[in-house]
Amino acid sequence: MSHNVSFHLKMPIQVKKKDSHFVAGSSVLDVWSQGEDRDKAIQNAQEAIALFLESCFDRGTLDDVLKECGFISFSKSGVPRELAKAIPSAEDEFEADIDIPLAINP
Repeated sequence: MSHNVSFHLKMPIQVKKKDSHFVAGSSVLDVWSQGEDRDKAIQNAQEAIALFLESCFDRGTLDDVLKECGFISFSKSGVPRELAKAIPSAEDEFEADIDIPLAINP
């Protein structure tokens, strides 16, 4: 019997208008998508990010990809002060919810 599990993360997303469409994505992972309006671009970017992370997990490369993107682990006390200052926040950037569904196969 398998059990469904979902990992939930918040990811910074940037949105920009390009001609007649919008481009949205994560510069953290370098994953981008587009849509005919802002909401569709965001929705497509969230799906693209989830699929990218699922694909990395399936190939066994998730740890390497996250490290290559600059991810580090830190204690529950929070992001080290020197890193928190280094994280840019753009006017067209916000945090989006990304769900990554997995199943446990005992």
